Amino acid sequence: MYNKLLKNGTAIAMIVGTIMIALFGIGIMTGETTVNDAGVEVVEVGLGLRITIILIVLAFIAMLLSIVKDISISGKKGIRSLIGFVVLIVLFFILKSVVTVEKGGKWDVLYKEYGVSESASGLVSAGLYTCGALLLVTVVVFIYSEVRSFFN
Repeated sequence: MYNKLLKNGTAIAMIVGTIMIALFGIGIMTGETTVNDAGVEVVEVGLGLRITIILIVLAFIAMLLSIVKDISISGKKGIRSLIGFVVLIVLFFILKSVVTVEKGGKWDVLYKEYGVSESASGLVSAGLYTCGALLLVTVVVFIYSEVRSFFN
């Protein structure tokens, strides 16, 4: 199984991703439309939301299992993975504590209309900032490794 995944892992991931996107799209196109309190027609995306939640949980479990595997096989690499995970969690909570929640104007209407609390809005903002920080770190590491390999 490992050799099959090693050889075809990218293709499998692309196929599964394409299937999930297709299912989400089909769910949107065939989903029930309802009219909310403001008279706006909205489409129910329950299938896509469920698939997204399942994939997030599976990715989190796979990440934790790979950290445990890395620690058991090669302690130093596993400890680095664990430290990276802890830094990511700490970064998220730091960003959650410093993020400002938008108030007033259209935001009050959105909070009232869709039932989004200020704490949920803060969680989403912290998650977006964490993703932005990960993107920035990834770009910097990529550029550094390319420049380093160019001069070696």
